[in-house]
Amino acid sequence: MKPKGFLVINLKLLRRFQVPTATWDLVKDGTWKTYSGAFPQVEKLKNLGLIALAYADRTKRGKPKNLYALTKKGKLLLELFPENEADEDYGLWEVS
Repeated sequence: MKPKGFLVINLKLLRRFQVPTATWDLVKDGTWKTYSGAFPQVEKLKNLGLIALAYADRTKRGKPKNLYALTKKGKLLLELFPENEADEDYGLWEVS
């Protein structure tokens, strides 16, 4: 059960958007197990203004593919919480 009044931001996932990245790319490279699991996380980061649509591309089959990148707010957050030596990120807890 998640505590009410707190927000968890996955900093490791947020770091993936330092270069334009599509939700499906998170599944392909093993960052996330399923698209249906990654999609809500990407939407959360987008709704918080930490990432934004960088540009829309097309897949090899011609389907639309949105690529997201960090906003200034997202970059600032990552600067405030640099990666530690063990390459482990802990979720950021913030009182709402």
